[in-house]
Amino acid sequence: MSYRLKYLLQMKYGDALASGDRLPGNISVYGSNGAIGTHSVRNTGIPAIIVGRKGSHGKVTWAADGGFCIDTALYIDNRSCKGHLRYAYYLLQTLGLDQSSKDSAVPGLDRFEAHNRQISQLDIESQKSIADFLDRETARIDQLIQKKERLVEVVDEKRSSMITAAVTGRVDPAAAGHSPPKGIAKHGQLWFDALPSDWSVRRIKTISPVMRGASPRPIDDPAYFDERGEYAWVRISDVTASKGLLLETAQRLSERGAAKSVKLGIGELFLSIAGSVGKPCITGIKACIHDGFVYFPFLPKDSQKFLYWIFESHECFSGLGKLGTQLNLNTETVGNIAIPFPPISTQRTLAEFLDDRIAEIDRLRERMLNSVDRLREFRAALITAAVTGQIDVKTWGKKGTTDRRLDQIEESMSA
Repeated sequence: MSYRLKYLLQMKYGDALASGDRLPGNISVYGSNGAIGTHSVRNTGIPAIIVGRKGSHGKVTWAADGGFCIDTALYIDNRSCKGHLRYAYYLLQTLGLDQSSKDSAVPGLDRFEAHNRQISQLDIESQKSIADFLDRETARIDQLIQKKERLVEVVDEKRSSMITAAVTGRVDPAAAGHSPPKGIAKHGQLWFDALPSDWSVRRIKTISPVMRGASPRPIDDPAYFDERGEYAWVRISDVTASKGLLLETAQRLSERGAAKSVKLGIGELFLSIAGSVGKPCITGIKACIHDGFVYFPFLPKDSQKFLYWIFESHECFSGLGKLGTQLNLNTETVGNIAIPFPPISTQRTLAEFLDDRIAEIDRLRERMLNSVDRLREFRAALITAAVTGQIDVKTWGKKGTTDRRLDQIEESMSA
């Protein structure tokens, strides 16, 4: 038997509360994407469910201590729920509310439509049984997800430290395949404090001029594009998804477009100074770049990849701001970055070393992230199965089904 969601619960609108109007306190303020700050009072009961209305519409958040729900979100508490509130929290996650939007400009949840969704009608005891089961089983999955995510953080730290150690001459000489440093030279207040004695310190502009891509961008003129063109047009999104090697882009420039653009051959380095600020990329295709990127026209071939790893370490940007939108890069700031500069043969050796070792780390990281995705998929499937009656929650856990499924996910990821 089914009935409409509105007979189980009513989603209430949050209240306007600008960040400047929040008073000192320890009560969480909730928006569409979850907790976004604190305030001195709450407008929900304890506990409460927060549902995104604008922006991250349809996202469901559990507020154990209630909070202040702002007007970009909706909330449900025991005053507006006729059933078991924790069951309602799980039920809402199965309704696909994030796919429901009536506003094309700003994605949003249609409350009227959501309230009219058909759901199974269960008595309060059945709702409680399902909620208790899911609390227990999802907690086990969440613990495993947290463990995996922490391992990813450890791998990321190892990756970063290995790159920095290599580009500053502190990597294991035997592992890198080059002779031990003859001595250590101190370099004061730079982002590195010591280098092998046969290394020097150079500002990037003394190795190669730093040039900016073409402006204005021809992206809005269809006449610039021709799928048969030799040069591909590079966008910020292409670089973000490239993992450091640019192999594909969405469109290719016509002869006219390429003539008015900055062209890079295969194996050349460029750096994003807009969007994914500070992200380096090596071209695996012939490409044209716009003014959101800088490039290095006279950088020696063997220094291209070494400088890529300098940028990838992120340490060279220390003191210039945080990576992302807070990092302000231009030709002058990039040109003035001081970097370690070993002999060309050492640059080549270290670049090859990092190519191999970081690829291994990235493969491990990818397997871990795949495992997290599988766990989340299993979590979502388990919630849906429990809420819709596809499994008997009274016997599922006792049979050890969850444990077997988790073991299978772990085994498939370690194969």
